[in-house]
Amino acid sequence: MVPTRRLASALLATLLAVALAACGPTTSEDEGDGGASHQQDASIIDTAGLEGSIDQPPVNPPCHEQSFLPEKIGDPDIIVLMDMSGSMTEGTPTKYEQTADAVTSVVTQLENDGAPIWWGLLFFPTDNDCAVDAATLIPPAAGNATTISTTINGKSPGGNTPAHKAVQAGTAYYSTLSDDRAHYLLIATDGQPNCDPTAPVIPKTCNPANPVNCTATEICQPIPLLGGICVPADGGPAVAAITDAAAAGIKTYVVGIDIDGTNSTLNMMAEAGGTARAGSTKYYPVSDQASMVSALQSITEQIISCTFALDYTPPDLQYVSVSVGGVGVARDQTHASGWDMDPNAKTLTFYGAACTALQTSPDTVSVIVGCPPVS
Repeated sequence: MVPTRRLASALLATLLAVALAACGPTTSEDEGDGGASHQQDASIIDTAGLEGSIDQPPVNPPCHEQSFLPEKIGDPDIIVLMDMSGSMTEGTPTKYEQTADAVTSVVTQLENDGAPIWWGLLFFPTDNDCAVDAATLIPPAAGNATTISTTINGKSPGGNTPAHKAVQAGTAYYSTLSDDRAHYLLIATDGQPNCDPTAPVIPKTCNPANPVNCTATEICQPIPLLGGICVPADGGPAVAAITDAAAAGIKTYVVGIDIDGTNSTLNMMAEAGGTARAGSTKYYPVSDQASMVSALQSITEQIISCTFALDYTPPDLQYVSVSVGGVGVARDQTHASGWDMDPNAKTLTFYGAACTALQTSPDTVSVIVGCPPVS
């Protein structure tokens, strides 16, 4: 005769087995509890009432994975915003002459190589003072190299530096287009924007070590030979205009001509434009024609073939994985080598060696938005 205790244990074991079997095979609907893929929902076996298969509330909120192939963004338009202020006449050859020759050289070479970039041009100022006439803008178009070369070499600098008005004019032009091309601005300037209507054209000088002359809303920006000048702490209207352009999906590159790399306003302009370089100098500093050519080549290499349009912006980039041809690529927020996303423009861009590899051997780009790890 089987003892009562052993009989009860056997009966309980049988009932437990039946209850577990009743849970059935796992399905995708069972994956809302934060467990691994195809992991069955947690169940509670009520040994007192012998009621089985009671799903617990999920430990973590439901998560989803999506894999898609982003479409390459349209071929790029670049409007060069060319500084025509009086200080561009300095040097032999002048800063303007070297910049003009560099722009002409790069635009012509890329056009001859069949690069898909369409170039445009706008000067600032256009009146030897602080105005920018948007009607003088040369719209980006195929085969513009000769027009840009002739125009840029037929001008003489003079006036101040209304950078914000040039950015606003370029942004307004792009807003009239409904094409599938990518839109960029490229500012080539040799100094501080100085046509802010709320500030004097000639800024106050200051001592960077003890900037008592600057107000609470200004910073003392180091300037060779002058010591420093008081500039808006938020970058002023130029940064505001570039921020608005970025919100419209227009990135802005900033090239600083014959500047030592300490210009805080140009740094803020590059950061607002979504094109900041790694390190303390965010814009592209150039000192002569050769370095200007190098900077322009670096910029165009980033633009061509390395930016993709996204159908949405992931809520948390920590859980995004990117691969090219099935090989994972790491995110790099310094933009030295790897990928990063621009939430305003809804784009994914590869930088450095990752961009070069993609240009050299185009392959499938895959983006997966996954689930956070179980804590």
